[in-house]
Amino acid sequence: MGEVILIIVSMALQIALPFWVIRRDDRKLTAPVYARGYPESTFWIAVVVFGPVSILIHFLRTRRNWVGLVLGLVWFGLCIAAVAAAGALIKIILE
Repeated sequence: MGEVILIIVSMALQIALPFWVIRRDDRKLTAPVYARGYPESTFWIAVVVFGPVSILIHFLRTRRNWVGLVLGLVWFGLCIAAVAAAGALIKIILE
């Protein structure tokens, strides 16, 4: 039963965290830069299918420079670390 909880929480975080990061960044973008981001019709597909990788793609698409790559890698790493920490916490709690 513990593995099922671990998988569900991990999957939920791998969708919720990219959603939050991308929407948070979208609010700060200017109109021309925002237009280069995910269209509304494909936003959820990108977040659900690609998970944290969609963050890296978002920052590369919107910034189109080295700053975008670095920001994307930082947010990608933070999301992966958060999912791993949640998984470790769940394992500790369930043991």
